[in-house]
Amino acid sequence: MQWLKKYYSENVIRNKYNHLLIGMIVLFLAVPLYLQTGLKFPLIGFLFFLIVQLALRAAVTDKKKLKYYTILTLTGLVCTLVSKNGLVNLKISASFYIIGRAIYSSFLIIVIRIFLRKLFAARVITSDRIKGSICVYFLLGVLGAFLFEIIYCFDGAAFQLELVTQMTFIYYSFSVLTTLGLGDITPLNNMAISLTCLHAVAGQIYLVIIIARLIGVYISQEHKQIKKEVLDIKPQKKDN
Repeated sequence: MQWLKKYYSENVIRNKYNHLLIGMIVLFLAVPLYLQTGLKFPLIGFLFFLIVQLALRAAVTDKKKLKYYTILTLTGLVCTLVSKNGLVNLKISASFYIIGRAIYSSFLIIVIRIFLRKLFAARVITSDRIKGSICVYFLLGVLGAFLFEIIYCFDGAAFQLELVTQMTFIYYSFSVLTTLGLGDITPLNNMAISLTCLHAVAGQIYLVIIIARLIGVYISQEHKQIKKEVLDIKPQKKDN
């Protein structure tokens, strides 16, 4: 147990964004595989809650706020599980589901804001911070999926689509965020159209301004470091 404590205290804290990014990639790969099994155990909800906790550890250092956000996200998980397990009637179940998605959406907005503030405040850009900026991009996609899903819960005709699965709005959100635009899902009501436009603009602005800036600063730092090392090892002229 001593080595595990040492690993958590040193490696996890130092590479907090790295672990979050790996966790999100694993989640994206695990979800479709799990859905194919047909199991009813709510594994996806628990996996996402685990990702949420990794995001919390990476974003929040204050213990009181960390406890508050943990309780908030746990409430979102409970609402989602209650809505999925058929413990209440359909109307109440739908309400619980919307509340759960609204809680997660609020949490993601808070975490994205904290991540961006830390990334802009950083004087030294490391590879781990670049991974943190990629995590924000993933979180923007998930946030968009939740918001689109909330709109769909209030208006089943908000989107033109053939089939709704657990991956539908994740797929649509990232299609909009990356401006992939396959056209198989179309927003129909005004709120869905407006959010789709904002989501697409946010995705492009984020890539052009934030990711490009961080990578530019990182490359500049690497060049300066290489130049410094070259000057340090350059043989000095002997005095006559």
